[in-house]
Amino acid sequence: MYNNIGNILKTTALIILIVGIAGALIGGFIMITNGLGGAGAAVLIGGCIVTWLTSITLFGFGRIVENSDTIAMVLKQNKAGHIEEDDETVFSGQTEENAADPFRYTKTGQCELCGANDVGIAECRISDKMGIRYRNICERCMKKTGAKLV
Repeated sequence: MYNNIGNILKTTALIILIVGIAGALIGGFIMITNGLGGAGAAVLIGGCIVTWLTSITLFGFGRIVENSDTIAMVLKQNKAGHIEEDDETVFSGQTEENAADPFRYTKTGQCELCGANDVGIAECRISDKMGIRYRNICERCMKKTGAKLV
């Protein structure tokens, strides 16, 4: 019951939206046909707006719960699967011959920091005031940030 609560909240928000708008439409039209035009119009319009606001609030909360679960999972994986900040890391393709030039064994692509296209990039660990991040970056950005190969 409490597994995947973010998805349950989002689904509940959609159900509330559908039922609430249907109820506001039916109630408003019934009131209008019974001679309560002003009150019926208020129920029709106000009910739809209140239902919509309620559902987007609940849906947004469901998204927050999903995102926090994802963040917690990623942090747990990073903590379990990566070496501490001061330790040296070794790139999977690194050998003694190419250790001095890490960009001999990288792939070509777009740098995630500077956006340069068709450059040699390597997965690196960047540690700064924002925390620890892992990005595919070019040699220039690696030197600029002091990043280490992963």
